[in-house]
Amino acid sequence: MKAIYPDKISSLAASTENANYPASNCTNNFQLKVWKATSATATLTINVAADGDAVAIFNTNADDITIYIQDSGGGAIEDYSKTLSSYAVRNFWQDYSTQATAHKVVIDFTAPDGEIVEVGVVHVGDTESFFVDPDFGISESLLDFSVIKTLNNGAVDIDPKRTLRVFDGRLLVTRDTGFYQILVDYIDATGDTIKAFSITDEDYVYWTVLGWFRTPPRGSHDYYTKSFIDFQIEESP
Repeated sequence: MKAIYPDKISSLAASTENANYPASNCTNNFQLKVWKATSATATLTINVAADGDAVAIFNTNADDITIYIQDSGGGAIEDYSKTLSSYAVRNFWQDYSTQATAHKVVIDFTAPDGEIVEVGVVHVGDTESFFVDPDFGISESLLDFSVIKTLNNGAVDIDPKRTLRVFDGRLLVTRDTGFYQILVDYIDATGDTIKAFSITDEDYVYWTVLGWFRTPPRGSHDYYTKSFIDFQIEESP
């Protein structure tokens, strides 16, 4: 499990944007307040400070994404691509080689036929590792914010809203290093701020979550040198 912290986006610009849905919306941490382009293909160019090594994209309608890592002058370093058309969840995480100096992340988006490119949130920055993936048995549930009213005649009126995912899991880490670094150094420094999480390396779409620690992680010292950390991550709307 890992998270992007701190975010290192210095600035970003889009090849096209709807004036009512500017590219700056990608940095506000509200997935539903999207950037909208004006065509089915669009490019987001992001200037990133030194030491960035991961990019996470949330709530896009794009079927295809290509990510180019460039030096500050636009010279090619590496590139990656992903097709999301078969996924119900439209998030994506991509690690890249740590860049010791300021650089660019350029992302090409291609929406389905007849649609305009939309992107909710983008994070680019330094990866904070939690050392291990969670133990098997991650619990996943949904928060439903739909408004339900019971009418005078007994009927039920439902105003559907978005449902958000909640993940509960457990990490088994080495006490002297991982446990105290996560609970004391990292959690104390970042608190419950919204971050881009990759809950497991098994899948960089479904397990990529924009969220926060709904309750502070807590630990138990069950073994001589290792400890459990229990966490709950709630998806941000």
